[in-house]
Amino acid sequence: MSTVYSFEIQSDELNDKLGGGFPKGSLVVIEGGSGGGKSTICQRITYGLIEKDTSVTFISTQLTTKGYINQMYSLNYPIASHLLKDRLLYIPVMPLVQSAKSRIDFIERLMGAKELFEKDVIVIDTISSLIKYSANTEKSLELISFFKKLNGMGKVIILTIEPSELGEDLPVMST
Repeated sequence: MSTVYSFEIQSDELNDKLGGGFPKGSLVVIEGGSGGGKSTICQRITYGLIEKDTSVTFISTQLTTKGYINQMYSLNYPIASHLLKDRLLYIPVMPLVQSAKSRIDFIERLMGAKELFEKDVIVIDTISSLIKYSANTEKSLELISFFKKLNGMGKVIILTIEPSELGEDLPVMST
C-alpha cells in the first residue's frame, strides 16, 4: 500500500475531507484568484504535515520569513520547533518576484536548486508569480517533466496558481 502523508490536526476536518492525506508522488494544484485563501490552505496543510513528522519545503512569493512566522502563529500554528528541527524549510522569494521583469530564468533556477526538493513535500505558493515572465510552452513542459520526475521519486508537490497571472497559451499543468 502506498504511503499517505496525513495533515490531520484536531482543530478541523480538512484532512478527512480531502481523503485522509496525499499519497506519495502526488501533484496537488490549488487554483484561485487573489485573496482566495490559497496561501492559508497551504499553511494549514503544511502545519498538519510537519506535526506528523513529514518534512516540507515551503517556497513563498507572498511573505517574508518574519511575515510567514507571524502569520502561522496568528493562525495558532506554532512552527518554531519545526524550523529548528529542519522539518520545515521556508524560502521567501519576494525580492526576486519584485524584480521579475528583469529575471527570465526563474524556471531554470527553480529546477537547479536541488536542495529545495530534498524534503518529502514541496509547496510553491504561488508558482504563477514565479514563472509569469519566464514561461513559454517549451519551458512549461520542462517544468512539468521536472515535477513528474520528483513525483516519481515519491515527492508530493503542492502548487498554487493564480490564473490571471498566466497567459492562456501556457500548458502549465496540462498533460
